[in-house]
Amino acid sequence: MPAVTEPKLIAGNANLPLAKSIARRMSMLGLRCFPHGDWESLLANLATASPRDTLLVICEHGRAECVRAAKAMRAAGGRVVAVTRVRSQALLSAADACLAVVAHAPEPRVEDLVYEAALHQLLGELFLRADHA
Repeated sequence: MPAVTEPKLIAGNANLPLAKSIARRMSMLGLRCFPHGDWESLLANLATASPRDTLLVICEHGRAECVRAAKAMRAAGGRVVAVTRVRSQALLSAADACLAVVAHAPEPRVEDLVYEAALHQLLGELFLRADHA
């Protein structure tokens, strides 16, 4: 089987429905996207990453797994875009670009909904601009 040289986007998050939703949106723009909801499968996929690939790691709370995934992608020569709710110096230094998404609401479950809506809006806008550049 010939090697696939088309760049791919790898979306990683401990929240599989969110990763799948982002992957679906990115595939509408023609990007091959592989969503992962657990860090083990994400790291396994990164073993086949190339310098043409991009990792979109959604790291809501600055977990060590996010940093480990970012470093693995960088070791493969690929790019890393991190999205986070909290400022993490380790994640900032491991990523090529880091987007902070902040949401505030009086109730935690409402805050999570606001965060996910803001995240989708920001990423959609980012990739639409990249697609038209």
